[in-house]
Amino acid sequence: MNIRTRLKHILVAPVALLLALLAGAPAADAAFTSGYFASNSRLSTGKWVKIKITESGMHQITDDELRAMGFSDPERVAVCGFPAVGLSDYRLTETTPDDVPVLPSVHHNGKLIFYGEADVRRRVAQSGSLSSGVRYPVSLTRNHYADFGTYFLTDAVAPVAPEVIPIMDGRYSAVSTGYGMVHIEEELDHSHQLGPFFFGRSLLEEPSQTYSFAMPQMVSGGNVYLQFQTACQVSQSSAIYVTAPSGRTSSVSVSNLSADHYVYSGVRWTTVDHPMASADGQYSLTISGSRLNSCSYGRVDYVTATYQRFNTFSGPQQLVVYGNLNALSGIEIPTEKTDIMVWDVTDPNAPRSFATTLVTHDEPEEPEIPVNPDPEPGDGGDTGGEMNIGSLMSHRADGDLGEVGGEGEGTEGETPAIRISSPGSFNLGAGTAAYVLSFDPDAELPGVESLGEVANQNLHSMATPRMVIIAASEFMEEAERLAATHREHDGMDVAVVCQDDIYNEFSSGTPHITALRRFVKMLYDREPGKLKSVLLFGSASTDNRDMIGGNRRSFRSTHIPVMLQEDLSLAGHRSKSFSTDAFVGMMQEDEEEFDIYTAHMDVNVGRIPADNIGDARSTVNKTVRYITNPPATRSLNSALLMCDKGDANGHMADALGLDSIISEVSPSTNVYKAFNTIFPRKSNKAPELNQYAANALVKGVAYWAYSGHSKPESFAAEPLWSVDMVNKTDYEVPPVAVFATCRALYFDHPGGSVAEAALFRERGGAIAVIGALREVYKEKNQVLNKEIGRAFFSAAEGTTVGDVFRTARRSSVPEDENTSRDLIINTLSYNLVGDPEVPVRRPQLQVKLQSVDGADYDAESEEVAIDNSREVVLEGVITDGTGAVVDNFDGDITLSLFDAERIASVVNVGTGFGEDSYLGVEVPYDDELIFEAVAEVHGGHFTFRSHLPRPQREGANRMTFIASSADHSMQASGVVKNLNVSHEHVDVELTDATVPEITEMYLDTPDFEDGDVTSGTPTLCATVAPNIYGIAGNSALLGKSASLILDGGSRSFTEVALALEPDAQGGASVNVPLSDISDGPHTLTLKVMNYAGQSAERSLHFTAVNVATDAALTVDEYPAQSVATIGLEHSMTGTVSGRVVVKDGTGSVVFTAGDVSFPYSWNLRGSDGNLVPEGPYTVESYVTDGSHYGSAAPVEVVVRR
Repeated sequence: MNIRTRLKHILVAPVALLLALLAGAPAADAAFTSGYFASNSRLSTGKWVKIKITESGMHQITDDELRAMGFSDPERVAVCGFPAVGLSDYRLTETTPDDVPVLPSVHHNGKLIFYGEADVRRRVAQSGSLSSGVRYPVSLTRNHYADFGTYFLTDAVAPVAPEVIPIMDGRYSAVSTGYGMVHIEEELDHSHQLGPFFFGRSLLEEPSQTYSFAMPQMVSGGNVYLQFQTACQVSQSSAIYVTAPSGRTSSVSVSNLSADHYVYSGVRWTTVDHPMASADGQYSLTISGSRLNSCSYGRVDYVTATYQRFNTFSGPQQLVVYGNLNALSGIEIPTEKTDIMVWDVTDPNAPRSFATTLVTHDEPEEPEIPVNPDPEPGDGGDTGGEMNIGSLMSHRADGDLGEVGGEGEGTEGETPAIRISSPGSFNLGAGTAAYVLSFDPDAELPGVESLGEVANQNLHSMATPRMVIIAASEFMEEAERLAATHREHDGMDVAVVCQDDIYNEFSSGTPHITALRRFVKMLYDREPGKLKSVLLFGSASTDNRDMIGGNRRSFRSTHIPVMLQEDLSLAGHRSKSFSTDAFVGMMQEDEEEFDIYTAHMDVNVGRIPADNIGDARSTVNKTVRYITNPPATRSLNSALLMCDKGDANGHMADALGLDSIISEVSPSTNVYKAFNTIFPRKSNKAPELNQYAANALVKGVAYWAYSGHSKPESFAAEPLWSVDMVNKTDYEVPPVAVFATCRALYFDHPGGSVAEAALFRERGGAIAVIGALREVYKEKNQVLNKEIGRAFFSAAEGTTVGDVFRTARRSSVPEDENTSRDLIINTLSYNLVGDPEVPVRRPQLQVKLQSVDGADYDAESEEVAIDNSREVVLEGVITDGTGAVVDNFDGDITLSLFDAERIASVVNVGTGFGEDSYLGVEVPYDDELIFEAVAEVHGGHFTFRSHLPRPQREGANRMTFIASSADHSMQASGVVKNLNVSHEHVDVELTDATVPEITEMYLDTPDFEDGDVTSGTPTLCATVAPNIYGIAGNSALLGKSASLILDGGSRSFTEVALALEPDAQGGASVNVPLSDISDGPHTLTLKVMNYAGQSAERSLHFTAVNVATDAALTVDEYPAQSVATIGLEHSMTGTVSGRVVVKDGTGSVVFTAGDVSFPYSWNLRGSDGNLVPEGPYTVESYVTDGSHYGSAAPVEVVVRR
């Protein structure tokens, strides 16, 4: 674990405060002007070297070091950049520097000297009021995304000297004291993994902790403003005792907090102390937690001190704060070394230097310093008080910093001092102060670490795309592959940018999430209305600085920051410590301070939270397949709703509420209700619900929602779904998923979650997931959950998953001052994982049934009778929103007939008081499919002829329609709910001619021959000839009407019934992936059935090979342009031959060849004889020497012509 301890005197606080510290009245932030963002980055030309600093203050780089970095003339080297810690106010404002501005520097005696800030800015702030007592503690602002600062060196631009503050002539008011600052912080523990904070030593393990520090040039008995902050969780009200440097002990109350809600909360305490000067210059503050009651967590965050000090220079550099200056003030700095330099670093972005003059005085008497060693009542000298951040206790009635001065002119004498003029008018009571840094340029100042030369780049010249992918460096290739798919298939303008390049141009090379927001803002403003979405490609962590892992290079190459709750009073709250990507898409300019609770997302933001190339590639493969091969038509008409039991059937009520919304906006959608209240449990498990949900997913659904309890790895206690279950799924159509529950998405924590597993699962899972990264509340979840459902099922053409999330998020949290803060925080916890530009394919056209058996269909009729004793004829049309027939619609339509509604009753309830009263509540189900067939659509018209089966139950039958044009550019849907198919038994004439026939059956590719060698994970493909009664897939009447068994029944692949796809001629096709087939010879037997109950079966034989042998494939050509010569390196004896299988980037088999010898020449054509497209391909082989089988290590072939 990488830990740090800080003991600093030269300091750094929020940019919001910094603005107020500048001389003169602070100017209001202006709206972004058109010229604010540069049209080209300085980094686009010349030589640039990035340097790193780990502390704030003056730094030096020697000429020899500059030459070693490749600069031939050190005096021509400029320092560029700005302190990224200033971005931690999170504002979009023009007061923040753009690009890499030239930073003032000096070249002195063979070294380059400049002022830089690292990761923490410290400022003196006012707390309390004049009536209740005023304190001036140290205020800290941290960059939670890096523990360092970076700048650039270059000779492409001329160095800039600091602006000089001239010396004042004549009489002046001499200021001889100011304030120094001390900051002690140990960053040891992040075990809570909530919020970005690291804390120090444990008060449970080390109840008494003493912090020692120096206060150079302290005024004996002067004001010392002490502050400490802790993170605690106690179940009973308690106290922390603090002994100040003067020896005075105070108690700080700590309020009890519910362990169910809080891991910790912040306690901040501030007081004034008046210690006398110590002989050794050391002082201490002791914190005792020995009286913390029922404490589960207690650690010190930091200790700070603001102390009254003399100006005397004690080198090699010192920072003194002045809070009471005017234009006539002069500052005298006694010093034995009279050639020191003095800079004004009030604005760290543009430090200035002071012109100095040497003055001497006769040996003075010790100046009388106003002190208050005996605080008056109300002063705070006895106790502090418990603080939840934002309510600091006040202890002192005066606001004077105690600076001492007297009028006079410099006169000759024996005490040398450097005099400078005031840098402006400052009054700390009004929120302004001057920060004056004196340093010895000849002394050894802190150095820098060279991070190497930076390649030229120019993001500032970018045109605005529709979509920008911000990728961690490890995933740039996969990001480019995804972008290429959008460009080629969707005609979309997509840019791919490495996050490191964004930091270089928007945060001076230092990691900071505000840099990402500023980059997006530049593109957003450059061509308003064009930029629609941002995809963050990389994982995230509550430890954005990788303090725990310690492998910074690896971490930065796979992780992209996430915005965390930085309010210490809430960061340890399980449900209020939000973690959100929405920040990157919030484009409002911040006139005042940034407020994430009122900001809204203007640009869609999604994330692929991969932390390894395997998960990244799987996700891209799935997304590419989804975009280039649109989901099967019937899946567009289906949704899966899951819910937990308990809470007075509340989760079921939420799911039924969503069901009502879907029925309202998309009445043709078939909803599968996987309710934990309904399906009986066995040994506290839910096997029937698990199978029901799995069947729905295999058959294909467009939308999958869950409401209820969860933990990251599973839904509910049974569990209803889990990471393990996700990893066993294998289906063609991954749905959009919404998990309205706690921590089902947990990408900022190690260990994974259901949502991440679903996204990374290449075949199965989900195409995108919306879920919460923290504990969230049921009622607030459903506000967002229902809005997402409404937005999804009413989506217009061109809508994306990102659009759905953004608009639902916006409508869930109205821009109203009465909107609940808790609702806003709850919503902030929800994020989208997956490509935000994945299209939401909702049917935009309607299917209208016109006639049944030649009679006009009447939608208003109570029932339309259908006689199933003979062939039924249904006729209909495809219409647009005006009711006009779409006469250019040519394609297929799927008709699905469902049994009459059945009523299920609640059989599972929670264990709480009164839960039993909710047993027996009735829920309607109408999802039992009894018949499905496909017909052709020509010119917007369709005619369907078939025999319909007899339903199980009497009552109205629902029939849904879903149609797609041949090029998938148009979809239509419809539903009728008043059909009444005859329930009477009918004898039909069956002949041998009507028996189904399996005309084709193979593994992976058509050139498979019976008995071939294949892997243990082949795909079974089969074709069934047209049949007048149709081919049944998964009919509720006939059971699983298609079946597939291995080796006579040793194993059954039940998913084959769900994977069977009927065609418009009355036949069907099967394409089902198989898994976990053991090594050796096997037989597969497929059985199919028509709706009349007739069946047929067919078998094939194969040898499965899973075990790798000592063999590896090679390829001679890279890239391959006309042929790929595949070689085999092996240690097998005898003549080796094998079967070659070529797969494309999505894992689909494009070519196979059996019984080949090596080397083998592949002509870069697929099994269809056509040249394969350019791109990467994987070649696998199953080899044998006649007595042994094995799989050879695959090889990649890159096709480029």
